[in-house]
Amino acid sequence: MKKSVIFMILVLLFIAGCTSDNNTPVSSLDVSMSNFAFSPDAIRINVGDAVTWTNLDNVPHTVTGDNFDSGTLDQGQTYQHAFAEPGIYEYYCNFHPGMKGTVIVE
Repeated sequence: MKKSVIFMILVLLFIAGCTSDNNTPVSSLDVSMSNFAFSPDAIRINVGDAVTWTNLDNVPHTVTGDNFDSGTLDQGQTYQHAFAEPGIYEYYCNFHPGMKGTVIVE
């Protein structure tokens, strides 16, 4: 009897480890902020994926979209956002409005 209980607990733990948490991105793609530009400025990802932005400039930047905002990112700081719904998400830097980017979520 003890062996079957232990076996069931192990099976349940295995199943729990195989399921996806909605807050955990499936994969992450990187975008850099360098020379007052997002690079790449347009990326295509899958639902559930995340984008990680890194500020490589020596001035502050933001990653600001309709449903997400990094706040101020100083040099070397990063911001990650997971995209749960398909769509086209445009974003920009609050400090430098010419800095624009697009995330296409399929």
